[in-house]
Amino acid sequence: MLLTQNDQLSVHQFRVGPLTTNCYFLVHRATRQTIIIDPGDEGDYLSEQIIQLGLQPTAIFLTHGHADHLGGLLSVYLNFKVPIFLDQSDIFLYKRARATLEHFTHRPADPLVPAHFLQTDPTAFLRPLTIFDPQISLINFPGHTPGLCALHLPTSDWLFAGDLIFAGGALGRTDFSYSDADAMRRSLQRLRHLPASTTVFPGHDDPVPLTIISA
Repeated sequence: MLLTQNDQLSVHQFRVGPLTTNCYFLVHRATRQTIIIDPGDEGDYLSEQIIQLGLQPTAIFLTHGHADHLGGLLSVYLNFKVPIFLDQSDIFLYKRARATLEHFTHRPADPLVPAHFLQTDPTAFLRPLTIFDPQISLINFPGHTPGLCALHLPTSDWLFAGDLIFAGGALGRTDFSYSDADAMRRSLQRLRHLPASTTVFPGHDDPVPLTIISA
C-alpha cells in the first residue's frame, strides 16, 4: 500500500511473512526507479507488486542480516537482478538465515543469493542512488545486530532503520549472543542527533516520529 509521499518520492509498505516484517518500496515518482528495502518473505508476491505498480528496481537494501528481513530476497533478485547491500558485519547472520527460517517456520526455505553476490561497500552501493536524494547515506546503528544499517534521506527527513526502533519508540532486542546493549545505547544517542522532523520507518509496525524517541 502507498504509505506516504512527497513531491519527489513515495513509500509503499508491504507486511510479509509470519513476523509481519515491513518491506518498503522507495520510489522516485518521476522515473519509477525503486529501492527495495528488506524483502522479508513472499518474494513472488513482492515481484508481482513491482510489476503491477510499473516500478523499475534499482537496488535492494537489507537493513540487517536477520532471516525475517530477507526471506524473499532470492525471488526478487532473480526477477530484477539489481545490486544488494548488506553491511559486512552481518554477513555471518546472512549465511545462516536459511537454516533460521526453516527452524522457525517448520518448512523448507528458499535458498539465499550467494553471499559473495552481496555488496558491502556503502560508497559503491550509494553512487547510483543519488537521484533519490543528493545526500543519501547509510548510517550504522549496531546493537540489535553488529551490522544494522539505516538508509537516510535527509531531504525527505526519512530513515529506514530496520529493527533499531519499534512502534512507540521501543528499541530492538539486544539479548542475542551477538547483540550489544552498550552499542545500542550509543546508536540511540547517534539517532537523537538527527533532525527532530525525521520519520523512522521500522522493520515492524508503523512509522515512528523521532520526537517519540528523543523525548
